[in-house]
Amino acid sequence: MSGRDYLHIWYQAQLCVATLFAFVIFLREAMLRRPIMWLLAFLLVISIIGVVTDFYPKRRRPEWLDFGNRWLQAIFQPLLLVLIWGIVTRQIIVLLYLPARGILTLTLLYYMVMFSPFASVIGSAIDWTIARVIMLMYWAFVVIDTIPLVYPENLTGSRFLQQGLHAGLFSSVAFFIMVTTLMRGWRLSWPGLKPHWHTDISVWVIVFMVVFDLAFTFWNAFNIPTKWWELLTQYQLSGLHFNRLLAMQAAAAGIGEETLFRFGILGVLLAGLRNVSQKVPLSLLISSALFGLLHYTNMPAQEFDVTTIQVLAAFGTGLFFGCVYLYTGQLWMTILMHFLIDWTSFMSLGAPLVVGHATGIEWLAVIFQLIVEVTIFIWMLFGNRRHAMERHASRFTGRRQRFDYVLPDYEFH
Repeated sequence: MSGRDYLHIWYQAQLCVATLFAFVIFLREAMLRRPIMWLLAFLLVISIIGVVTDFYPKRRRPEWLDFGNRWLQAIFQPLLLVLIWGIVTRQIIVLLYLPARGILTLTLLYYMVMFSPFASVIGSAIDWTIARVIMLMYWAFVVIDTIPLVYPENLTGSRFLQQGLHAGLFSSVAFFIMVTTLMRGWRLSWPGLKPHWHTDISVWVIVFMVVFDLAFTFWNAFNIPTKWWELLTQYQLSGLHFNRLLAMQAAAAGIGEETLFRFGILGVLLAGLRNVSQKVPLSLLISSALFGLLHYTNMPAQEFDVTTIQVLAAFGTGLFFGCVYLYTGQLWMTILMHFLIDWTSFMSLGAPLVVGHATGIEWLAVIFQLIVEVTIFIWMLFGNRRHAMERHASRFTGRRQRFDYVLPDYEFH
């Protein structure tokens, strides 16, 4: 049996258990006449369809049933898993009087791997490039952003667990594990931890990337010009806000957003544009544009002009991160760079969001940033630098990925 076979068994068992829990919880909520019973009823029907379809003999299943169930499960099963797991965790603590910290630690550990069987069975069956990109963004929202809404963080008794849940740190790790499984199912990228150095890699280019990232991190967080000629000279290091929550929020952004846009979406785009001669620049531009546009989700808490500056800045930074990822072949480098930029910025502001309206000097600063980062992007598209990125792009989207594992059959006498 292969690894996918074991994940399929896990998927069937998990979906059956989730369906049973959903039924029991629905009965309780219906007796209490709470509005959530309607959501539970709908998700229960979807999960029953999933169970029946999966256990129905594959050779006798009509194609329309497979197609319809695949999309129903892709959209609604992650919501079911998050909701049921949060409610069950709360009830275990409240009804059984078990220590909250221990129960939450164990259930969070399971939450980090809970979406792997779903990704292997349902996610891997999605084979359209645009659909993969859309679903990656949707699954990122469900896995990362919804768990703090239903998980009983107020019962943890641990400030570390509360802050980790609130920041989305644990759910970002869960999303990384989910995307790793998805890429395995799609036979796409796995950057790994071991660099693949060839003669097209220059140590000086890597040194330049690291130095630029550190310089940009410092400039982005601490530069406070009041005139255009102070754009590179005026800095303020006082009034920094050091706390663990901001560090966790920065780490969550680094892990979650780099997993989504560099590991996931960029890999999917490179595969979808595999036969296009300009697949590398096109994939980098599209993934970076999506990365920038994602920041419009800050609109409910920020003004439009400030958010637009964030969108433009994120687009430029996304181009730089994409070049780093494709040139080095190492996702951990962009995660670390992303973390440092966000962490220093959050410490400088005292919060992950910006208050007030944008000033003229801030518009000038983002234009300056875009010019510099677009120039680096264009520079990376020539010579051995382009060759290294093309080579890593081919490695990420090749058909011979070392994801699977097979347990040998043993004979017992």
